[in-house]
Amino acid sequence: TNTTSKFISSSSYSLNYSSNLVKAAQRCSLVRHVYKIVAEGDTYKSLAHSAIDQRLLNDLMVENVDDNTTTRSKTSWSMRLRQYNTTDNKGKRFGTSKRSSMSQEKEALNSMSTLLQNFKGPVKLKKPDCPLYVFQGLIPSSSNINNDDDGHIKHELVLSRLIASGRKTSFIAPKTRICYTRTPLCPVAAFIMCNAGRIKDGDNVLDPYAGSCTTLLAATMIADVNSTVGIDIADNTTVNRDDIVKDFQSRSLNVPKSLIVGDCTDLKIRNEAREAINDIPFDVILADPPYGI
Repeated sequence: TNTTSKFISSSSYSLNYSSNLVKAAQRCSLVRHVYKIVAEGDTYKSLAHSAIDQRLLNDLMVENVDDNTTTRSKTSWSMRLRQYNTTDNKGKRFGTSKRSSMSQEKEALNSMSTLLQNFKGPVKLKKPDCPLYVFQGLIPSSSNINNDDDGHIKHELVLSRLIASGRKTSFIAPKTRICYTRTPLCPVAAFIMCNAGRIKDGDNVLDPYAGSCTTLLAATMIADVNSTVGIDIADNTTVNRDDIVKDFQSRSLNVPKSLIVGDCTDLKIRNEAREAINDIPFDVILADPPYGI
């Protein structure tokens, strides 16, 4: 939510750094979005001129041509205004109890027409190819700090393009699932566990205390894992394995190789888990053991 928004900036724009930043963000449930700053200014008009001078939106100003089919395509875009640390005439602060002003958003778009009229593609409000955002007031108006550590002047307005989004925990929230147990693991914790375990493409993943398989759902979301296996001592009257499979299928995620009923401390059960992946070792074992284990 806007109430808990935190902003971390970086001055590194190398191709390798940006690529790694995008990959990291796409795995993380605690990162909402990653933006690349393309221009700064103190007025909407100066922001537009700065964006033109910086030339970081030139891809929106040309038609893309497929050499094989000679098909011409144009990058769709949208632009929204997001206001922070500013107030309306009723004293409500934008970004907490009030959304950004639509009238000011229209004013921003009109004032930035010198930039926007150069875009070749269509406006698309839902899932555009290039979402653009004008951030206003990221620096508190009461702040006495006008320069960053590198001596760069801080401006009131920032134009940025969305380059990555973190994983949405709501996608596997317990109440959205068919298999719903009394003590499901928090999806945020599941993603953190997967990242702490450094799950990567091609891994074989085991959860010996799988429950409703929140960890395995998270694992298949952040990496193209080879296979997953879950063990849980609860029988199907408590944890319905068919419903777990449906939770994976309904999200277009690869279903586990096996969902085993049994005690993971039993050697026979552990061997059964190994047999499910052709008797090769697991690369990652994730576990949220019940209390007392």
